[in-house]
Amino acid sequence: MTLITVLIGLFIDRITEMHRESRVSRWFGPVAETIATRLPADQSGVLAALAVVVPPALLMFAVQWLVNGWLFGLVAIALGVVVLLLTLGPLDVSDVLEDYIEARRADDTERSNWFYVRFTGEQVPDTIQEEGRCMVEAVLVRAHDHVFATVFWFCLLGPAGAVLYRMAAEAALQPAPGIVARPALHRALRHVLGALGWLPARLMAFGYAMTGSFEHALSRMRATTAAANDLLTANQWLLINTGTGALRGDDELERDTPGSDGDRRSHHPAAAADGARRLTLRTGVLWLAALALLTLAGWIS
Repeated sequence: MTLITVLIGLFIDRITEMHRESRVSRWFGPVAETIATRLPADQSGVLAALAVVVPPALLMFAVQWLVNGWLFGLVAIALGVVVLLLTLGPLDVSDVLEDYIEARRADDTERSNWFYVRFTGEQVPDTIQEEGRCMVEAVLVRAHDHVFATVFWFCLLGPAGAVLYRMAAEAALQPAPGIVARPALHRALRHVLGALGWLPARLMAFGYAMTGSFEHALSRMRATTAAANDLLTANQWLLINTGTGALRGDDELERDTPGSDGDRRSHHPAAAADGARRLTLRTGVLWLAALALLTLAGWIS
């Protein structure tokens, strides 16, 4: 049932023009801010962060338990599809990325810059090498944050798991003013999101290695993340290091390292972004196939 629900949810999301950003921000951002603003001012640790993200997940768990078995499981499937559509990240990675690649290949600078800013949240760099590298890094991270991690927690805990992860992601990555005003709580929310993303980030990094250049990915996977400010940043660095390694360690995609001469080959950002897009798609197919095998083996219902 989990596999069927995931496939139906991803299919509907892909073929429809439901605006992810509006449906996600309408449900999760305001709920997280409402709970956060009702917490005592002196409560800003991990327990406070859990108090923000866990209650909606518990409510969803009660709902999914209640409808379990109704109409031979059809109600549970319908609930799962709806929740999955609501909890996939606000950025439609595939569509926005395709629009960026199309505009960049057509040399439509104004349009490609708009999609770049929307996708990365940053201003366009001065050089095409830097633009390509930054775009690739954004693809490798956002494919995890907006799709893979949500599906992972959905498979693990059902709709409640997807709600749990999306609540944490929206509160930590796109905090509302009520959360921004409490920096300690925001840091705790980032820690919670990092903990929730620890395992899916490593599974996705392994998928990058399996569907790309394994040798390069493995060498980059071992790169230290000890200097990261928090667990969330460490997860992102792991995805970037492994993903760029899986893309065969192209010079234009790697960060400057001590002793390098700084010489970079010219590389069109559209080609770099398209390579990262194809890598994430192959990784997604790999794990969907793994989910299908687990379902056939009876390990996942």
